[in-house]
Amino acid sequence: MGKYLIKRVLLIIPVFFGITLITFVMARSIPGDPFNSEKLSQAARLQINRAYGLDRSIIEQYFVYIINFLRGDWGPSFQRAGTTPVTEILFGYNPGTSSGPAFWQQLGLVELAVLIIIGGISLAWAFSKQKTWWPVYRRTLLPVILVTAIVYGIYTIFTLDTSNAGGFLFSLRLGILAFIFMMVAGISLGVIAALKQNSWLDYALTTLALVGFSIPSFVLGLLALIVVVLINAWTNSDLPIAPTSPTTLELFLPAAILGAREACIIARLTRSSMLEVIRQDYIRTAQAKGLATPAIAVRHALKNAFIPILTVLGDRLAGLLTGSVTIERVFNIPGIGNYFVSSILAHDYPMILGTVVLFAMLVVIINLLVDLMYGFFDPRISYVKGSVN
Repeated sequence: MGKYLIKRVLLIIPVFFGITLITFVMARSIPGDPFNSEKLSQAARLQINRAYGLDRSIIEQYFVYIINFLRGDWGPSFQRAGTTPVTEILFGYNPGTSSGPAFWQQLGLVELAVLIIIGGISLAWAFSKQKTWWPVYRRTLLPVILVTAIVYGIYTIFTLDTSNAGGFLFSLRLGILAFIFMMVAGISLGVIAALKQNSWLDYALTTLALVGFSIPSFVLGLLALIVVVLINAWTNSDLPIAPTSPTTLELFLPAAILGAREACIIARLTRSSMLEVIRQDYIRTAQAKGLATPAIAVRHALKNAFIPILTVLGDRLAGLLTGSVTIERVFNIPGIGNYFVSSILAHDYPMILGTVVLFAMLVVIINLLVDLMYGFFDPRISYVKGSVN
């Protein structure tokens, strides 16, 4: 496992350079100019391009950008007044000053803890010569460590100061809440539908999942806003609709709307996977021994049916964490989805690169964690070349 993990981590390096190079070239291939305004004279435009380094060749601009990027300077945003750094817009952190919450540095504590955990597991696996050590470790201590790291990370994210936070914090909170809703609702409904196959409850849940999957998220968001407005009018209450700086409680409604469609996908996939597993002989054996239906469904059937579900969960988690442009616009959430769209329209090259690289690295890291979790749910999966478990 140690060699596999090292190879996957090293693959992040060419992925990073490939994504930045492609995005860098494509961003500058968009027709138009970031400072193409009738109010600016030709001399003023040339002076601005020289100040931002846009008068250099593309190759020179790329290498300068990469060097600054790795130092924590992601460049200034073209669409903000002055020289507002991209890191300040996304994370609330200005690399030129020591002020601000330094959001990414605070999250670095969580990332460091995860790296220490993974490194400890890899070292223990590399130096352990006991064949029975890894299965025992995987069943006992490893789940406790992973759950502790996840809980600590979520606690850190939801307790950060939002007074000077960037848009990524709100997108991250929205995505985590939406993912929790998607996972709990989708898996629960899928398991219930599979256990009650061909019953009225199965038909009702399957129809609900189909309808929920067919309705776009922004339509559900607009309907939810209409309901909130009607409730406020009928009850003389003051339920928040679109706060400029939403709290965790105010993010529950947009998170539920964002995760509703994804929950329908997970519910359908969970149902089909569970139906395939519950027909296996070991499930019939467990039923013949008199085990309770919840124990059979959770401890035996769901764990063996979780591999395809885990793949989709990892893919959807990356999408939810990067924010939803439609939901953020409907509920006026200051996330990074709005910044990404506006940066494309304004030819804001540093903001485009910053958001794309952030999206891409999240997808790569989440896919790596999902691949490592396969071995936990299926002991037959091995990360050692040529070995068979």
